[in-house]
Parts: sequence; structure tokens; C-alpha cells
Amino acid sequence: MAVSRKKKKRKHKNKQYPYTKEELTEYLIKKRDELGKVPAKKDIPEQMRPYYRVYFGKWCYALEETGVVIPSAKTLERRARKKERYDELHKKLRARAKEKKRIKALNRESK
Repeated sequence: MAVSRKKKKRKHKNKQYPYTKEELTEYLIKKRDELGKVPAKKDIPEQMRPYYRVYFGKWCYALEETGVVIPSAKTLERRARKKERYDELHKKLRARAKEKKRIKALNRESK
């Protein structure tokens, strides 16, 4: 007897959401001006919160992309180092896969 697996629900890009990215951006900027500080998640109505995740991912990315918060130099450096480590590791894995003729296992091209 085969074991059935639950399928993950995927978010479709062409799905209609009640808020657009522009509306969420405008609301976040308006809220910042209204509060006089960087808005926290709790300052945003509950029905809007999931759509910030859909469009922006993490809350900090929503704040950065809308211009409410500018990431520090330290944060940008940390992200650059992380990307460099990832790229270096990916190159090593591709070289090892090529060496063992398993290149199909790593079909993702390095950026």
C-alpha cells in the first residue's frame, strides 16, 4: 500500500490579492509618518500582515524595500559575505560533481 503525501499549497503569482504591493507600500509610509517612528508589525492591521509576507518576504525586507528603513553598512557587508561564502561553496560542489561525473545533480548555475 502506497503512502500518500500531502501536497504543499503554493502561492500563485497570478492570484488576485485584496492589496497590491503599491497599496501596502503607501500604507507603510503613511503609518511611519503618522507614528513618527518605524512601524512594528503590531502597528499594521492583522488582515494586511500576510500580504506583506507574500510581496516582500520578511518584515525587515518590507521596511527596506519601501524605504522606511535603510539597512546599515554592517548589514550590507554581512549579506555580501554570506553571498560570497555561498558562491564559493557552490563552485566547490560543482567541481566535485564534475569530477565524479554527477553534473546533473547540480543543475543550478552559479550567479
